[in-house]
Amino acid sequence: MSLENVIVSEDLEISTEKLVDFMYDKIVQTLKTKTTVTIGLSGAEMIPLVTNELVKRKEKFIKFKNNLIFLACDERYVSLDHVDSIINKNNLIIFQPLIPIFNNLNR
Repeated sequence: MSLENVIVSEDLEISTEKLVDFMYDKIVQTLKTKTTVTIGLSGAEMIPLVTNELVKRKEKFIKFKNNLIFLACDERYVSLDHVDSIINKNNLIIFQPLIPIFNNLNR
C-alpha cells in the first residue's frame, strides 16, 4: 500500500477538498479506459461533506453526469430501518443536492 494518497489534516474542510480533488483525478484516469465510475460513500459525516463539496464544484463534475454512479454504502450490516443504520431512508436526504447534477444515485 502506498502512502502517497493518504490525506492528513486537522482541518475537515481541507481534507474534504483534497479528497474530492483525488476523486476527480481518479475519475478522469478511469474514464480513459472505462465508461462508468461507481463511487460508494459511507459515513454519517463523510457523505454530506463530500456531497456539499461536489455541489460546490458542480461545473467541474457536470461533464461526468452520464458516467458516474453514486452508491450509499452502510458500513454496518443491518437493515435500512434499523436504528444503527447510517444510510437509512431518512438519511438519504443528504444526497438530494446531487440529484439535479448527476441523476445516478443508487442505494
